[in-house]
Amino acid sequence: MKLSKKAAPILRVLHRLNDHHGKKYSFPAQKTLLKHMSELCSHTICRRQLNYDLKDMVEGGLIIRTRRHERIPKRGMVFRSSMYKITVKGYRLLVGFGTITWGYFKGIQNAITKEIFKKKEPCAINPWAHDSSHKNKDLTPLFGDSW
Repeated sequence: MKLSKKAAPILRVLHRLNDHHGKKYSFPAQKTLLKHMSELCSHTICRRQLNYDLKDMVEGGLIIRTRRHERIPKRGMVFRSSMYKITVKGYRLLVGFGTITWGYFKGIQNAITKEIFKKKEPCAINPWAHDSSHKNKDLTPLFGDSW
């Protein structure tokens, strides 16, 4: 079976949850995912098949899955629901399904691109930069008297 056919109901549910909460990610339990898949898409699968499909979606680059767990001294390992984030490739597939419009996708793509390529403020003046505004700056506080 093609990945897109398996991914369709899961992506729709994840997108609906992201949109409902106004976030770029969601962390539903597997039971919640299965319940929403049966209600929203009339698609029922078992929990094991859901895990296989999620694994295939991660390997296919449609979602990013972050497992959330922690170690508590008295209780040991505590596992929480995984966090899911739909990638640009996953949103393109949702556009193909007709779940979201092309304009909505462009807005999401711009937001993701801005998040990835945020420009960081330089922490010091770069004396080798080609910008002429830095030529007459005193660089002794940065490099000492050896400059």
